[in-house]
Amino acid sequence: MPVQSIGSAFAGGCSLPPLSPAQRVAWHQRRRRYAVWMIEADTASVRALCARAHGHLRRWLAPLPPRQPHITLAAAGFPVRRAMRPDEYDPAQCRHHRAQLHGAAIMAASVQVGGIGSFNGCAFLRVHDPHGGLQQLHRLLCATIPAAQGQHFVPHITLAPYRDVFPLRVIADAAQAWRGRVELPVRQVTLAVFDPRAQGGCLRPVLRIPLHGADCC
Repeated sequence: MPVQSIGSAFAGGCSLPPLSPAQRVAWHQRRRRYAVWMIEADTASVRALCARAHGHLRRWLAPLPPRQPHITLAAAGFPVRRAMRPDEYDPAQCRHHRAQLHGAAIMAASVQVGGIGSFNGCAFLRVHDPHGGLQQLHRLLCATIPAAQGQHFVPHITLAPYRDVFPLRVIADAAQAWRGRVELPVRQVTLAVFDPRAQGGCLRPVLRIPLHGADCC
């Protein structure tokens, strides 16, 4: 059943174990790159917060992945020369998104990272977006990504997948006892790619677009 985040905890159901190798192959079909629009969050303070939160839930979580901390705005898809399927992303789509981001008057700002939440398959740090800039960026990008339309956006930084099936209420009780929060400046939007064949593979930025007023902040 779906998990509903409530504050820094979660309600109902059980966690899901990580995808099996066969499930991962069925998704990536041996394609070597996957692209995401994101906010980079690989700062010393965020990394330390992730390590603390992961340590607090270590009995339920898989090891911390090598992938850099980030806030996913939109899953773009598998890069190709010309997109023919909903899960593909081509240069024409990228140019369109780039023009939209350059033309949008979305201000650079800061968000607060802290509090533990959960999806069925992983635990995460919640991201508090008081000015709504992340929501605006998500809507702008997803408007022309077929596979992303209609998705509920929960700003977050993933900690790690669950390593097995556990009652989420037990994990919620532990999560409620944890405290921690840091500020993260949001000055640019990044398009990055990673190897989907590797669990938690590292992100490689390929394009960075400054937000409005970033040079003044």
